[in-house]
Amino acid sequence: MAQNQQPVFPQVNSETLTQAIKTFVTARQNVSALANGASLNYDEVVRGWADAIAAIHNPSLAYFDAQEQLLFSLVGNQNQQQSGIPTLLFNTLGPVAIGQWVYQVSTDTVSVADFSSISTGPAVGVVSSLPTPTTARVQTVANFVYGVLPLPFLPLVPDTLYYIGSAGGILSAVPNPPSGGYVQEIGFAKSATELVLNIQEPTVV
Repeated sequence: MAQNQQPVFPQVNSETLTQAIKTFVTARQNVSALANGASLNYDEVVRGWADAIAAIHNPSLAYFDAQEQLLFSLVGNQNQQQSGIPTLLFNTLGPVAIGQWVYQVSTDTVSVADFSSISTGPAVGVVSSLPTPTTARVQTVANFVYGVLPLPFLPLVPDTLYYIGSAGGILSAVPNPPSGGYVQEIGFAKSATELVLNIQEPTVV
C-alpha cells in the first residue's frame, strides 16, 4: 500500500466494503466517473479495492491511504445512504443500474421504465442496490440520495419536480411522450443529489 496510511474509519465494515467492491466492478470501465473528479487513476482504484478485499478478510489490520479513503468514501457513502429505508426485492429482466427507475413487468420482476410507452410503466420505484446480477432492491418511499454513478440527469435541480423519462432516467421538465406513452411525477429534488420520492399515478397520452 501507499505511504501516509491511516486507520480505516469506523463505518467501514465487511458488508459495506463488499457492496463497494461490487459497485467498483460494475463501474470498472468508467473510473473517472466513479471517482467523481477526484483525479484517481486506474492503478489507484485497483490498489484501493485490493486493500478493501484484504480488509474484509482481516478488518483489524485494514489501512487505507488518503487516496484510497477518498475513493472508498465516494462509493461507500452511496451504499450506506439507504440504511433503514424499506426496499422491495425483485428479479430483473434485462440490465438495470443503481439509480435507474423500473416498472413491474411480471410477478416479482422489474425492468427499466420508459415514458414512451405505457407498456414500460408505470414506474414503481428506483433501484437502490443490486444484491446479485439478476436481482434488484427497489425503493418506493422516503428520500433517495444519488451517489457518484454516471447518470445523465445528474445533478438534480433543487426544488424541482421530476418525472419518469426514457431508459430509466428522470426529467425535470414535464415530458412530452409520443401517443401511447405516459407522464408520471415521481418526486422533487431536495438538493443536487437528493430526491424526495412521491410517486404518482401515470397519465396516459
